[in-house]
Amino acid sequence: MHYHVGDTVGAYRVIAEMARGGTEQLLKVEHTLTRRVEAMQVVDAGAATQFLEDIQRQSRLAHPNIAAVHNAFTDRGELMLVMELVEGEPLSRKSQAARLSTGQAVDYAIQVLDALEYAHRQGVFHGDLTPASIVVAVDGKVKLTGFRGADAATDLRAAAAVLRELLPGPPPPKVQEAMDRARSERPEVRFRTAGEFRDALRLAVSAAPGPPAAPVAAAEDPLHAALARIESDPNFPGCAHHIRGLMALSASPEVSAQTLAAIVRKDVALTLRILKAANSAYYNRSGRPVLSITQAVVLLGVETVAQVASGMKILDHYARHAPGVRELAAFSLLTASQARRIAEAAEFPRPEEAYLCALLRNLGEVLVAYYQPREYARIVAARTTPREVLGFNYEELAVEVLRRWGIGGSPAAAIRANPQVLLRQPPGLESKLYLITAFSHLAAHAVHRAGPEAGDQALIELIEHFRPRLSVGEKALRKVLEDAVEDARDTMTALGLSLDSLTLQSQVRAATSWLGEDTGHAPPAEQPSEFIVRIENALQDDGEFDLTSVVTMALEAAVRAAGFERAVFALVDADSGRVQGKLGFGPEADRLADGFSFAVSPRGGPVGLAVFHKQDAYVHLGRDAAARDSLVARLFGPALFLVAVVVVRGVAAGCLYCDALRGHPEPSAAQRDIAGRLRDLTALAIDRSRNGTGIAL
Repeated sequence: MHYHVGDTVGAYRVIAEMARGGTEQLLKVEHTLTRRVEAMQVVDAGAATQFLEDIQRQSRLAHPNIAAVHNAFTDRGELMLVMELVEGEPLSRKSQAARLSTGQAVDYAIQVLDALEYAHRQGVFHGDLTPASIVVAVDGKVKLTGFRGADAATDLRAAAAVLRELLPGPPPPKVQEAMDRARSERPEVRFRTAGEFRDALRLAVSAAPGPPAAPVAAAEDPLHAALARIESDPNFPGCAHHIRGLMALSASPEVSAQTLAAIVRKDVALTLRILKAANSAYYNRSGRPVLSITQAVVLLGVETVAQVASGMKILDHYARHAPGVRELAAFSLLTASQARRIAEAAEFPRPEEAYLCALLRNLGEVLVAYYQPREYARIVAARTTPREVLGFNYEELAVEVLRRWGIGGSPAAAIRANPQVLLRQPPGLESKLYLITAFSHLAAHAVHRAGPEAGDQALIELIEHFRPRLSVGEKALRKVLEDAVEDARDTMTALGLSLDSLTLQSQVRAATSWLGEDTGHAPPAEQPSEFIVRIENALQDDGEFDLTSVVTMALEAAVRAAGFERAVFALVDADSGRVQGKLGFGPEADRLADGFSFAVSPRGGPVGLAVFHKQDAYVHLGRDAAARDSLVARLFGPALFLVAVVVVRGVAAGCLYCDALRGHPEPSAAQRDIAGRLRDLTALAIDRSRNGTGIAL
């Protein structure tokens, strides 16, 4: 049947009919609860079975040039496909209305091939590629729709046919050559991938006589050369796909807090970050601690959590793969924590958005340091601008990478924003967000990267310029900056980032001494009892608690309060007879947890033996020669370690492993007792979760 304006289809109301062909319709609809405006394709029942498999494949795709699938359901025998609404017009109509230049036509083809390369890597093929299935959004970005499934060669031939249809006249020789290769019947001549076809078109346009069209990325363009280097990195596709997936989740009205919470729980650093935000005075007005990740996601909002998760995934990815970038990642986290604290002090209503914008503000420098280390070293050594060495600035690179990841909006706008221009504009929420981001970035640089004298002067000038618009008192600034260091410390520790190269609190106090009397004391650290009370409160609560959150707090306490540097929670796997790492906290925590696997028997060395006998073990390798040759010593290189066995109802369920590296002071007997108390609370949490009170790992 055909639907009309005002009709209700499932949870959607029809706003307008966008297109009709035979028994199919394309509708503009609004979700009756969320008020989100989307597109709905109505598929006839006869074609629904064939179409459903393609929908399921397409729904996994998250790419800037592919219209995202948000939902699918059946109604009265017809299949309804709900997808991203692209404000624009089909490429067929656009090319008919206005004669495209050769450069514009090739640029559209390159975007199409970008999307096809990504889709083909996921095992998804279009199968019905025509100018009518390509929508050009108002910003010039193309979006592919109508995936029907075929094979790679069919898609490449269709892309060549689309390009030929769009070209205003005979194509340049190199473009013609690329099109001929894509349409060749000989497999040995054809392009193997959509990416090869795309790159051939880029080279073809750059080699054409006359100035290249502005929209096309010429091969010699330094910015696009840098982007090509980034996208060719074997680790980049996985990182980009993960981030696009998170952004697609945040855009879906159907995603639940439980779905996103399950993703958050897999990452200790992210778990800590989300719980700390949810327990801040801004979000938690009840006074009762928030210990459930699901509850935290509900408080902060799915979109906010997904965006913050994306930002942290980016930094974590590069910090893990390049130790030299870790200080830049730490600097980004400090900038983000400062932005959040300043946003709260300035009564800005979206502090987590400020955190995200500031977290990504330094992305361009991170990328250059990772992918172009020699050029980055020249920039730093010569104290020159990135443009003089690279041909582009950090901000341009960051914005383009975010666009390709599908992260636009406020983070990209904050990176592009000129603070001097913002200071002259009328006040508003968006300009305040960008000012907070800019101030946090500049202030973090003055306090943590410039020398003391230069930093002092720079910070004074920043305060004079920004304070009237930020509405943060000078005396409050010291606490904002010091609190930001403490906020960032936990996250950096969980990510394995060292603070040794940044004398944070001392630099904060030195740089802000002119603001008021300096007491010379750092903010008081949390006491061990505070950790114990927080965990006990979670377990005494009659409602549901989050086991991952409780265990994460126990690991954090083992590092921050019990005198250890690293901690791992491991569970016994009855099938394999081994105790396997599940969660970690501290430097290289994930690597430690992933490699933590010991037989629960005397063959398992000190760890396996302790779990086998259900008896704690404290080992100092400087005094225990036999333990120096153990597997745990060879794998993790500790100077000392504690295995606190978690016993639940008489059965060894797992253990807390805590260690310290060489040069670290030995924990006192009282601190080891704290670790034992944390072990007991972990056992209680597991017992209650197995009784159905909490959420099992």
